[in-house]
Amino acid sequence: MSFRSQFFNVRFVAPIHYTLSSRRASTRLFIYTLCHILDIKMRILVLSDLHSNATALDAVLTAAKDRWDLSVCLGDVVGYGPDPNEVTARLRELGTQTIRGNHDKAVTGLMPTEDFNPVAKPP
Repeated sequence: MSFRSQFFNVRFVAPIHYTLSSRRASTRLFIYTLCHILDIKMRILVLSDLHSNATALDAVLTAAKDRWDLSVCLGDVVGYGPDPNEVTARLRELGTQTIRGNHDKAVTGLMPTEDFNPVAKPP
C-alpha cells in the first residue's frame, strides 16, 4: 500500500498505524516517516500468517538476512503449527510491530471459534 502527498511518499505505513498505542511504535513511525521526507531508504520486512511455524519463520529470516531495517507482522502469529511460544518470542526479539489477526484474537478468547477449521481451534 502506498500513497503520495505533496510532501512525501509513504509505503506500507498502514500496518504501523494500528500499533500507535505503544511509544516504541510511535517512535518507529516517526523515524519511518522522516526517512521518506529526507529520502532515506528504509527496507521493511512484511510477515503474515506465521501460524506458529518456527521453521518457516526461520527460513524467511535467513532468506531476508541483512536485507531489512524494520519488521512488521500483519497477523495470525499463532494457530495450526506446533511452535506458538517460539514464534512469539522470536518476533518480540526482533522488535516486530504486529497487528492482531483473527487466530491471535481467538486464542486470547476475544473471538468465538465456531467458524474456524477444527485443526485451527485452540484445545
